[in-house]
Amino acid sequence: MLNIPLNHTIVLTDSPKMGLLQNLPEMTTDFSEHVDIRLLETQQKINRANRKMMNSGYIPALALTGQYSVQGLRKEFKNYFSESPENKWYGTSYIGIPVFDGFKKRSKSRQAKMEIQKTEALLFNQKEKFTADYQNAVIIIITTKRTWGGKNKTSNLQKKSMTKPL
Repeated sequence: MLNIPLNHTIVLTDSPKMGLLQNLPEMTTDFSEHVDIRLLETQQKINRANRKMMNSGYIPALALTGQYSVQGLRKEFKNYFSESPENKWYGTSYIGIPVFDGFKKRSKSRQAKMEIQKTEALLFNQKEKFTADYQNAVIIIITTKRTWGGKNKTSNLQKKSMTKPL
């Protein structure tokens, strides 16, 4: 399984006298740099921008365009850009006023709002999960250290009682 030949001896380097942790870990719960948290925060920003885009559909739109064209065949180039009936200026304007769209924008805005709430809940749950996992791991480390400390005291007491003459 480990691809270790069976005829080689394995030397263990750990000993029971090794301490687990000299200093206990801190109970910090800042997971803002975790990849999953950053991903959910980015998703939340995207959902907010999406909702803002959906709500901007209610604002009237105004567009202006223009075009100038020159046509004609001339014998000389110097008269090509002169004022003549063939030279034309075209301009258009567009005003879009949203009147009724079958409640499409309203339903999309509500859907975007639900996505924001869903992402906020996922972000909160993920932070809580990371905090609980971290606190459980710290508690396990503290308990293990206390258990090993108690076992060492018991072992030392047994050694003293065994070597003590009756």
